[in-house]
Amino acid sequence: MSRKDEGFGPAQLAWLEEDLKTARAARKIILVGMHKGLANNPVTSHAMDEDGPMAVKDSETALALLKTYKVPMIFVSHSHMYAAYSQEGLQVRLTGGMGAPLVKGLAEGDGGFHHFLLVDVFPENSDSSVHVQVVKFPCGPSCTPSKSATDEWQEID
Repeated sequence: MSRKDEGFGPAQLAWLEEDLKTARAARKIILVGMHKGLANNPVTSHAMDEDGPMAVKDSETALALLKTYKVPMIFVSHSHMYAAYSQEGLQVRLTGGMGAPLVKGLAEGDGGFHHFLLVDVFPENSDSSVHVQVVKFPCGPSCTPSKSATDEWQEID
């Protein structure tokens, strides 16, 4: 967990490295889930970027570990929307649309929709070890992004 002005800290990073090393040695497919997206991602700064310089540094360290141990996919949340992106070659799914107010003014085509993900994991020697299907909630007017003048992070805090 990354908190404002703290980052992950050395103990969590050491735990992450040991856990990744153990899983890789056991030839496990490693999927990582975290609340906030890593800093410097190509979609939103409503992520570890907000938590200050230490969090950004810890985020970079975690990203390097995830790359070293060949994590096929990372799942993040915090921002109320959907996005699929690559961060330094790692596949990331931002899935924050389970029902809370969506990112203010974000169009459906840009990830402004309520959803969940259906994830299939295949043997590591297959062409793709992880397949993700986005399942949109059937919606009416109540599922439109907020037009409120309040930013998403203020709505959450």
